[in-house]
Amino acid sequence: MSVIDLVRVGGRSASARTTGARRGGWRRFRLRALLAAAGAFVLLVLLGSALLTARALDLGRRDIALIEHVRSLETVTAQITGDAAQYLRIAPRDYPDYYRDTQVYYQSLRRQLQRVETLREELRALDRSQGHGALTALLAGDSSEFRRALADFDAFWTEYRVGLDERLGPDPEEPRLEWGAKHLDYFGSLLQRHVDGVSSAARAYVDHHFQTGQWLSQYGTMLGFLLAVVMITALLRFLDRRIRVTLDGCQDIALGRFGQRIPVEREDELSTLDEAVNDMSKRIAGVLTLIDGVQQGGDLDSTLGQLWSALSQLDRVDWLALYEIDQVRDCVDLRGQYPKRYALPGVETGSLPWQTGRARTLPVEIDGDVGEQVIGGALHRHRFASAMWVVMPMEGDHSFALLLASRQPDALAADFAELLGNVAPIIGHGLDKTLLAERLLLATVNGLSKLAESRDTETGNHLLRMSQYSRILAESYVNAGPRGEPDWNHDQSGEFIRDVLRFSPMHDIGKVGIPDSILLKPGRLSQVERTEMNMHPLIGGEVLRACAKQLPGRGMSLFKVAIDIAEGHHEKFDGSGYPVGLAGKDIPLAARIVAMADVFDALTSKRPYKEAWSPEQALEYLRLQSGKHFDPDLVAAFEDGLPAILDIYREHRHI
Repeated sequence: MSVIDLVRVGGRSASARTTGARRGGWRRFRLRALLAAAGAFVLLVLLGSALLTARALDLGRRDIALIEHVRSLETVTAQITGDAAQYLRIAPRDYPDYYRDTQVYYQSLRRQLQRVETLREELRALDRSQGHGALTALLAGDSSEFRRALADFDAFWTEYRVGLDERLGPDPEEPRLEWGAKHLDYFGSLLQRHVDGVSSAARAYVDHHFQTGQWLSQYGTMLGFLLAVVMITALLRFLDRRIRVTLDGCQDIALGRFGQRIPVEREDELSTLDEAVNDMSKRIAGVLTLIDGVQQGGDLDSTLGQLWSALSQLDRVDWLALYEIDQVRDCVDLRGQYPKRYALPGVETGSLPWQTGRARTLPVEIDGDVGEQVIGGALHRHRFASAMWVVMPMEGDHSFALLLASRQPDALAADFAELLGNVAPIIGHGLDKTLLAERLLLATVNGLSKLAESRDTETGNHLLRMSQYSRILAESYVNAGPRGEPDWNHDQSGEFIRDVLRFSPMHDIGKVGIPDSILLKPGRLSQVERTEMNMHPLIGGEVLRACAKQLPGRGMSLFKVAIDIAEGHHEKFDGSGYPVGLAGKDIPLAARIVAMADVFDALTSKRPYKEAWSPEQALEYLRLQSGKHFDPDLVAAFEDGLPAILDIYREHRHI
């Protein structure tokens, strides 16, 4: 059974829990039958004892909470006074240190003050929860002393806070920390006396409950013993069954059945442990699925799919995108999205802390009012409600960043972010391994392109120029809005432009299969030789398809633009081209773009058999061939991008 299957087993625990609850329901009636068999008298005694015990337990729990809150109050107030004294000893004398303290000491002080406010409310709530009635009067006693001490403390605390706020000043961004610390230090002993008063009253109050309980136990020892035997026996049986279920579940997890859930039949103290173990099991299963998916992914798309599947089990991750940060080019490239592709604005390298050298997570502000160039605004338009970055610095000159998004506003919580921060290095290395094969294959194919170019020594920087011409033409055409393009996806326009740039140099890769006697022949080719030369687009397509098979799954999608260019860059818009005779928009867009860039560079470059044309002459030729050799829409886009094209021409021309 796979890890994913184990997680799905855990998903069926709701029905198992319902079945378990029905199965355990009759056992509650068994206890009632046992109590009824003890007789009417015992039943009345047990009823009174049960009521008294229940109320005593309630008061006991309240007393424990009361003491814990009082201890917390003592600790926090002592910390406030102690931190103030320490701050006065090392009070800063320059602005940088002061600014640091506003971020450290002042924030800590605010949390401590808020903690005291919370404890005051909880102590008052505990005092109000004493209840009424005969049992309360018998067990709880008089709480007036505690209330008086608490009221005194409240009155002092109000004045204490007012004085502190006055000394800190009205500006919370630049508080007068030293004045505030002096106030805290000066009134520290008085604060401690009031806290001690509350503590003494609370302990006296709790001690009264304890003494009352001792008094009651002297008269009910025998009855309590008998009841204890019955109750402990029943409780042990119940706990034995409950603990056995928990132990069995833990044993399953220990044997590697991650994702298995412990059935929770009822809400009680042990159910909290069960749910914690279940959550741990689910997270372990999710992490193992994540690691397995990242390590086993054969290509980027399948790896992102596995990653999304694992993350969506750990939290409500509805979508993710992978960015690669190139430190050499100082840019961020969108490498993939899953399960759906969206149009997203560009990301600046300065907005992601990849230089820190450690993995970390960052929340993304989802806001519908932000500008078009902000990720949060784009995600809001795509109806996402929460998002976060997972930045993964890598060794070398690149890093990764995962963008996770959920349609739930309360998803991607702090514990999930902490978990991802811990496993991010594993994710990053897995992604790096996945992309390494792609990079190696692309490098190999580029090497073949260079080899094909090296066989024709008259082209100069032909591949560099025509690839840049192709990029500019693609950008100009996409920005103008493609017209009549079959299966065009605007959301993938950025990836299309990138693929045109990196695959356009491969347009003549098929020439590696053409003999030198034909490829380098100085004179005109015979009809047979021309037919064989015209096979190089098909040869190039087959070479690239063979390369694509080396990347299972994503290989064909990765090399689709390259294959389109290699096979179609000699097709003509009027259908008179080769090798297939495609016409119009049936010719792949990338092939139409590269065909125009290739011809423009050939016309403006010097050859042994001709002089270089001027850009104006070449542009006039493109216009004359509009609708014949070239797509009229691309001719218009070429003219729109002409200034950028001429910049490339002037910088790298071959005349």
